[in-house]
Amino acid sequence: GPLVGLGAQRRRVHDLERYIGQLDGLAKTWDQTLAVANESSVPPEVLGGIDSVRREIGQARDAVEKQRGRALALQARVGVQDSRAANALMSIDQARESALDRLFLGESAPIWNIITGVRDAPGLRAETLHSFARQWDALRTYTDRQAPRFVLAMGLFAVFMACLYATRRGARRLPSGETAGAPLFEMPVAVALVLSSSSSGWIFPQAPRILWMMLGALALVPAVLILRRRVWSELRPLLYALIVFFFLDPLRLLTAAVEFLPRMIFLGELCGAVGISIWLVRAAGRPPRTAPDQPRTRKFMKSIGYLTLAISSSALAANVFGYVALAILLGNTLLQSGYLGLILHTVVEVLAGVVTVALGTRPLATLTIVNRHRLLLARRIHWGLRWSALGLWVVAVLQQLLLRDSVFGAL
Repeated sequence: GPLVGLGAQRRRVHDLERYIGQLDGLAKTWDQTLAVANESSVPPEVLGGIDSVRREIGQARDAVEKQRGRALALQARVGVQDSRAANALMSIDQARESALDRLFLGESAPIWNIITGVRDAPGLRAETLHSFARQWDALRTYTDRQAPRFVLAMGLFAVFMACLYATRRGARRLPSGETAGAPLFEMPVAVALVLSSSSSGWIFPQAPRILWMMLGALALVPAVLILRRRVWSELRPLLYALIVFFFLDPLRLLTAAVEFLPRMIFLGELCGAVGISIWLVRAAGRPPRTAPDQPRTRKFMKSIGYLTLAISSSALAANVFGYVALAILLGNTLLQSGYLGLILHTVVEVLAGVVTVALGTRPLATLTIVNRHRLLLARRIHWGLRWSALGLWVVAVLQQLLLRDSVFGAL
């Protein structure tokens, strides 16, 4: 970060000034040596050697002095960047505090007042098209500027594809009792899309939101296709509902310049979320027809249903009565946490399957500890991946709620 860079520059300047002091000491010593040599009438060869050393010391001092000047100039530039970064962080903190302060302020009119004041359709269409054009221009500019990163992303996808095909061959050679995750590797394209899209955060820094939407779709849709084979058939509509919600989100983004349309779209999403939550509570209360009954799992799903019902109902009421900031905070957190949880669960299942295959093939399979405790090791690693994913999910939810810094600061 900027603070680290500024500290490094200060240490470098200090080191260079110390070298200059040492060279000055050497120069003084050799000046005294030359004076003594002149008084002692030493041979000219010795005097020439002393002069040569003195010149080399002077040249070295000049070189270090130039380096010190450049280091001081760089230190000044780093200091400016450090100040800008500090101001940016302060602005972010102030914006977060301002957003939290506005949560319980009814800064917008109730929804029925907005509906009665709707303007003509041609005007709304023009504003929507203008907003879409601005978003598309931002994406095109970013694509032109960051073209090599898109090549890198495609290369990452190709690497994942090659690894998954190799893993699929290994999974087919495992005993039938150890291939619980093998069906995942029968869909290498979908799995590679999930993994590469989930890993693209470090490839595309400061990307426009429309690009993040596209990358999210490339991760979420394949994740649903993968998980629909691994969940109760009664719960599959929940996966499909998440896809519908996800594709409604870009409409809010593209119509952001229109006064009321994003709010109406969000209202529709929240109504759908309330309906899905009620359906989830009822579905979790009945034993599945196509899979063995798991009461603990059903109880957990029912608790999740009640929680999402409370959040979505609160966000819906806030949107209707004009507390838009609160509605957006609660609603976006609910939806984004659902998308992220689905993707993380898929990634965990894929990685757990890769671990199982790796432990069952050479060279790991030849290790004594692996040969004796392969299934135990696979289960332990699977649980470790689940807890890691849960930690990432919790951090993301806290970030969405604008509470991450406060929580971490309290810890």
